[in-house]
Amino acid sequence: FFSSRRRHTRLQGDWSSDVCSSDLSLVLVEPVVPDPDSSPTTARQLITHLDYLATPLSPLVMENLAVAVQRFQALKPQLSVLAAEQLAKRLTVPQGMGLIWRWDPRLQARTPFSLGAGWLDRYSYGQMLDQITLPTTLVLGQQSQFNRFEDRQFLSTHLTQAQCLTLAGGHDLPSEAPLALARIIHNMMLETAANVPPC
Repeated sequence: FFSSRRRHTRLQGDWSSDVCSSDLSLVLVEPVVPDPDSSPTTARQLITHLDYLATPLSPLVMENLAVAVQRFQALKPQLSVLAAEQLAKRLTVPQGMGLIWRWDPRLQARTPFSLGAGWLDRYSYGQMLDQITLPTTLVLGQQSQFNRFEDRQFLSTHLTQAQCLTLAGGHDLPSEAPLALARIIHNMMLETAANVPPC
């Protein structure tokens, strides 16, 4: 998330010309760090892609909405029943006598093969983070399985200027801790507005 002290004054049109770099701050929510030595060869990417197309996954058919809600709550214990019901309604579609999860077709390719930007490995990711000069807040989930201890050390090494905060929840903090996350982003915007001099 980017926050700007001037963004709220430009509700319509192109506001980019009214914002300079010193107006901006950055909030990174649960960024995923690539595994060490995880860059596959082009041949391996192609094999993975073709194998998945040859044997696509069969969708899980759930009996009713209550089953989908239970699965959400088992995966995300911090979710309230109401939030789990809202997500289940939005993310399921009828299938026969039951429901299946809604899928974006782009998620069916389990490899970044053919992406123009190429494979983003750990070294390249670190180089990209090193170039960030904006005031940065890093928000991580206390129960996240995506950022291990060594990954957090990696982020601290390459985001030396960042403030690191943790919230109760896993990787999906926008749905598991929405109010706390919104408060962090709002506070970051207020700090940017208060501390940054005019361009």
